[in-house]
Amino acid sequence: MIFAIRIDLSAALALEATERELLVSRERARAAELVQSGVFLRIWRVGGAPWENLIIARAESESDLRGLIRTLPLFPWMATEITRLSTHESDPLEGESDGGVRYPGFGRT
Repeated sequence: MIFAIRIDLSAALALEATERELLVSRERARAAELVQSGVFLRIWRVGGAPWENLIIARAESESDLRGLIRTLPLFPWMATEITRLSTHESDPLEGESDGGVRYPGFGRT
């Protein structure tokens, strides 16, 4: 299953700067592991909201995905919104035989 995850980390601003920097460093490392394992397919920052991210992810279920999100070091300071995605018949890339960049198990953009 493919999911969109919106994560708001603005609550982490309340942390002492040194602790926050350490957790952000650990967060980046764990996110890289989730990218490498094929769970996180794409990660974007939300425009105008430097502490918000939008992630496209793959997992067997929402429950599995929530379990993986809990492994992120900044999880205690996260507000998350998870939405299951499915293909749309009007997607301009649906059914194309060539073109676009392919992401393993995700299709083209």
